[in-house]
Amino acid sequence: MKIQITSLFLALAIGAHAQDKPRADEELRQEMIKKIEQSVRDLEKAWKPEKAAAHARRLAGSGVKVPGDAAKNPESGKILDGKKARKLEVRHSMLGFRNTLRFYTFKDQQAILVLSIGNKDETFPVTGKVHLFPDATTGEELKNWINNQHSDALFPDIPEPTFTGELPKGTCKVTSHKQTGLSKNPGPGKGAFKDFKVELSVKAYALDKKFKLPAFTDTARVHVESK
Repeated sequence: MKIQITSLFLALAIGAHAQDKPRADEELRQEMIKKIEQSVRDLEKAWKPEKAAAHARRLAGSGVKVPGDAAKNPESGKILDGKKARKLEVRHSMLGFRNTLRFYTFKDQQAILVLSIGNKDETFPVTGKVHLFPDATTGEELKNWINNQHSDALFPDIPEPTFTGELPKGTCKVTSHKQTGLSKNPGPGKGAFKDFKVELSVKAYALDKKFKLPAFTDTARVHVESK
């Protein structure tokens, strides 16, 4: 959605008019404020709460009060769109094949969704967790946090989530699967594993005003030990 007048331009214009002609230009100032409010609403309707929040914070510095959710804590109502996330898939450790982990990083919202797909058998159970981090967390820090969840914890100083919540049972599931091959265990243990491509489905879910997870689909690879 195109926003024709940016918050910065409007804030500067409002400040200039307020200083030079505080009375004569009051009508123009009010008109500009209405446009600011509408632009924030447009951002919220477009499911861009992080941009709306940044928009509101800039305007607050100019003394303009912006109504709506955009004026609240930026952690409120984060939209975690799995289709736009940066993805990482982990299928093995130093010991060999493991349950498949898929990490979805939302760096602008300082959030990570983690899906775990079981590999004990061909039922492929799926669980999900959402982790929210402090606003100052960088993309690099999120990458380090992910590394420590599946690797050898190389990074001692990683951010701590301010919130961690499990998705309700049934929110995530494998809807279909297809065997694509057979692989030897890459770790010290012996054994052959069947390679699968699975189709994932994640239902829409929202928790209070912390986050909204729109529905999305994805694919993943899973290795199941051949009995």
